[in-house]
Amino acid sequence: MKLPSKREGERILADLKERKYYESKEEFLDHFQGIVLPDLGVPFNPFNAWVSVIEKVKNQFMTYHIEALSLSWSDLDHKKQVLILALMRATGGGFLATGLTMLILLIIPFRAGDTWSIYAIPTISLCTSSGTLYATWLVKTRTPGNPPVRLSLLTLILTVIGFIFSTI
Repeated sequence: MKLPSKREGERILADLKERKYYESKEEFLDHFQGIVLPDLGVPFNPFNAWVSVIEKVKNQFMTYHIEALSLSWSDLDHKKQVLILALMRATGGGFLATGLTMLILLIIPFRAGDTWSIYAIPTISLCTSSGTLYATWLVKTRTPGNPPVRLSLLTLILTVIGFIFSTI
C-alpha cells in the first residue's frame, strides 16, 4: 500500500473534524489500513497518528469513555470536562510527537543505513504501545468501557514484525 494522497488526507481530516467518533472499527480500518512508507519497506502503523488527531480535535470524549464512566459528556461538570479534554490533548500531543519522531528516524538515519535507528525506532514504538495497551487493558477489565485493546495489541505486533523485516 502507499501513503494517501494529499486530497485523501484532507478528506480524512475533514471527516474526523466533522464527527465525534467512528461508528465502527471497520469504518476506522477503512480510513487507516496498514500504510507502508515508500521505499523503506517498514510498516507504519497509523494507530498513533489516529489517536493524536482524534485527541487533538475532539470537544468531548469517545464512546468507550462514555461506557467506562456510565455518564454522558453533558452529565459531567465543567471542571471535569476541562480536565478530561486536557488529558486527551496531552495524550494526543504525546502520540503526535512519538509518530513524528519515528517518521524522522525512518526518513533520515534509517535510510542512511545507521544501525542504531533499527533499534531506536521499535524501542520508541514498544514503549508507547506498551503504555497504550496497559491503559486500554485497565479500562477494559475494570470498567464497562470497550476501548481499542486489540488495536493496541496490533500496534505491538506490527512493531515486532517491522523490526524483524528491517533486520533481514
